[in-house]
Amino acid sequence: MEKTIWLCRHGKTEWNLEGRKQGHKDSPLAEQGKAQAIVLAEFFSDKSGQLFASTLGRAVSTAQCIYKRNPQLGFQTDDRLKEISFGDLEGLTATEIEQMYPNAIDHFRSNPFSKGFPNGESYRDLSERGRRFLDELDESRVDEIIIVAHEDINRILLTLLLDLPQEDAIKISHPHDVIYKVRGKIVVCLKIDGAYVSDGLLMESNT
Repeated sequence: MEKTIWLCRHGKTEWNLEGRKQGHKDSPLAEQGKAQAIVLAEFFSDKSGQLFASTLGRAVSTAQCIYKRNPQLGFQTDDRLKEISFGDLEGLTATEIEQMYPNAIDHFRSNPFSKGFPNGESYRDLSERGRRFLDELDESRVDEIIIVAHEDINRILLTLLLDLPQEDAIKISHPHDVIYKVRGKIVVCLKIDGAYVSDGLLMESNT
């Protein structure tokens, strides 16, 4: 059964506004993020299917907003949808990281599948848990799936769903106000209010 998969990012958080790495640590949704969650919930108010969220609070808060607006959706959390672990970098700003761990970000981005963050994860780790999650979805009879997660795990899910080269994963951009709709190998990019953005993925121009 070919499924429609909606990939969403949680609403913007306090640490997003401060430019801090979150990873497996968490911070609450900022007022802007709460507003984004409300818009996202309205978009999904008439959808059917199964709602999944990362177990991290920022994703759960966003998904709960969707679920309250449309309680007919099944809702469950899954640990495999957590964001990448930034390890020792979590809670730090870019300036603090450069001072304490010089070149750590560039080191990771040069080959994210083999080079993880200090005491954190690599994209290979993400890919392993992302693939296990998608394999279970394949066995499900539900044909519409809504996922609320995070930028890096969503990059990996998109790479796996679309059979993209590994090196494309780090280039995929997933802003907080964007939804990706994937059916088969076709992907459409929408704003969280449903406004059409483009066919295909948004890609970072500086990578």
